[in-house]
Amino acid sequence: MYNRKEIKRFFAGIFLMAIAQLSIGQPEQRPDYNDGTGFFVKNGNIYDHNGIAFTPYGVNNVHVWLDEANSKNALKLELKKARMNTVRLVTAGESWTWNNQSATPAQKKELVKLAVEAHLIPILELHDGTCLNECDKAAADGKMGLKQIVDHWLLPDNVAMLKEYEQYLWLNIANEWGPDADNDQAVDYLNCYKESITRLREAGIKNLLVIDAGGCGQDPRTLLNYTDQLLEHDPQHNIVASIHLYGLWRSKNRTFTGWTPPYVVEDVIPQLAAMETPVFVGEFGWTDTGTSVNYDPKILVQTCKASDIGWLFWAWHSNDTEPFFNISTRSDLKYFSSNDLSAAGKYLVDDPEFGFKSVATPASMFPVVVTGVENRELNRSFKVFPNPAGDTIYIKSDLILQNAFRIYDSQGKIVQQGILTKKESQILLKSMAQGNYILNIVVNNQFASFKFRKR
Repeated sequence: MYNRKEIKRFFAGIFLMAIAQLSIGQPEQRPDYNDGTGFFVKNGNIYDHNGIAFTPYGVNNVHVWLDEANSKNALKLELKKARMNTVRLVTAGESWTWNNQSATPAQKKELVKLAVEAHLIPILELHDGTCLNECDKAAADGKMGLKQIVDHWLLPDNVAMLKEYEQYLWLNIANEWGPDADNDQAVDYLNCYKESITRLREAGIKNLLVIDAGGCGQDPRTLLNYTDQLLEHDPQHNIVASIHLYGLWRSKNRTFTGWTPPYVVEDVIPQLAAMETPVFVGEFGWTDTGTSVNYDPKILVQTCKASDIGWLFWAWHSNDTEPFFNISTRSDLKYFSSNDLSAAGKYLVDDPEFGFKSVATPASMFPVVVTGVENRELNRSFKVFPNPAGDTIYIKSDLILQNAFRIYDSQGKIVQQGILTKKESQILLKSMAQGNYILNIVVNNQFASFKFRKR
């Protein structure tokens, strides 16, 4: 089994030179059962179009009730400053009638396009199913059933958009739809999603599908009980589960004098991570006066990393009166410095171990940049061996922490590039011909340089 975080990419500093797409070792082969062109699931892991392991780290960006010009600007410019790799696009359908900012296929396509241009993987969702249990419910008052939600995705222009952006786009079928596991109709969660998957696949939609937990997105039992069955039902076997964490969750360091939230972060997150179906946290909030969060969010983030699953915070900005749900504190949703970030934002963006800038690796389809000027003194900090090398070259250094590397052939062509993630790392050279090469390792906008020969 391959570790979801086997491959990481982190590029920092001033962007000086665009380079080609990343490749470390041999990419994972797309399984025979999946004939799409986008992300795919295999052995409990998520892989991008190029077969490179991917873990989503990002935010929800609201395009339903906030000023849409500000929301689009955040999507276009602000989110990428925080160096996340994923954005969940919060949109509406036919039942949402008090405004019309994200309901049409054309509006959704524009948001997807902006996300891709910002080098963010878009997860497109429909908010009309929030906390509903009905499979079939006519659109009204901001709500509609799962059947009607799928009807919306099957509008011809939406199908065309999903196919056009298949390489990048994940489809989160319905936000927080479905009964919890204690509901008498709990099995409807399984049966209605089976029907929905069938309809989407029969329409030729091959995108990675995201399925939220039932019980307003918070009941992990619906995922533990049913999502592996849904994965098996899907002819593409291309499903990811999403759990949302608010008041029904607690961490072990919290005590309660009355009602105690039933789901323990440190116990249940690893159970979800052990499913055959990959999982990520699709929404969570922060602690503060008035919040609905009953757990320590830092423990959640740390538990996710230990369990090799990603997370999306709710939200880049939700509204001005609930700062515990915002990363940007500004009403215009902009981000110029850490002064514009909430307590949650300061941790989730800048923490040296758990923040976006440390953990979020861009999908390999996007062009990336590497910066640096040569510093020969850095060479003393690395041990690169053997030389000549066979099929593998090894690098040891206490400086290694998400360091970009590039290998050039004798003609100055980049033949391999990627990220060193451990103090003792290795680079596979099997695909490279015999000859002389130069290895550059980037450290804080400088690079060490080593010559070696491939036998």
